[in-house]
Amino acid sequence: MPPTGPTVYLSTPTEYWEMRTAPIQEGPVGYTYNGSTYITYSGSASWISNAYSVGILSLKANSDPLVAANWAKSGPILDRHSNVFGPGSVVFVPSPDDSEYWVMYHAIDKANCQPSAYACRDIRLQQMFFDPSGYPILGYPVDPGVDLPLPAGESGSLKGHTLVANFGDAWGDHAEGNNNGGLVAGKWNYTDRFGATSSLGGTWDQIFSPWNPNPQDFTAPEEVPLGRTGTTTGFEQDGFYVGNADGN
Repeated sequence: MPPTGPTVYLSTPTEYWEMRTAPIQEGPVGYTYNGSTYITYSGSASWISNAYSVGILSLKANSDPLVAANWAKSGPILDRHSNVFGPGSVVFVPSPDDSEYWVMYHAIDKANCQPSAYACRDIRLQQMFFDPSGYPILGYPVDPGVDLPLPAGESGSLKGHTLVANFGDAWGDHAEGNNNGGLVAGKWNYTDRFGATSSLGGTWDQIFSPWNPNPQDFTAPEEVPLGRTGTTTGFEQDGFYVGNADGN
């Protein structure tokens, strides 16, 4: 059925991950899940190996989809990581027994593909999840050569799940096939899809966003009196610290 009615602009490139080399949004795919409506799309220059990424627009509940202000942009929900560059054009597909969802996308293995990224693309598939509202949790793109289980229902694979994202203790290292690197410490309490807290014997309290490692802006309130210093280091024992060992 051909589309009818007026054409409206819903979104334009504004974020740095949509403007690498060129300001571009393309390849929109709309879907609904658990009563929520979303549009995924690819951003930045598709012909540059290390530029492409994936964003998402979320429609406010019970609102007019033809009004741009009713859509909220977030992302990237899939971006370059480790030895994977330029992921884009995501499509969500069910496993053969419908108990899991997998994300199909294209990406490349090197940042200097010539004469352009188009010459090195291949199609990839890895398991994805949804949070209870229907927001997609894609995780990091998995490195080439990392073994993955078969989709549930294929060749006798066991029934899976869609609503619990478990990327392993190693977080980003897990996608690189390294389940021993980057291990978390302490006991973690996952409060919701936006955060988790942990306490290391009363020495350090931590908060972490466990659900989607790709969004690169994370905000947390903090109100702590400063003053004490450690007995073995010069660092303050009270305060708000941010650390990131992954350059991607």
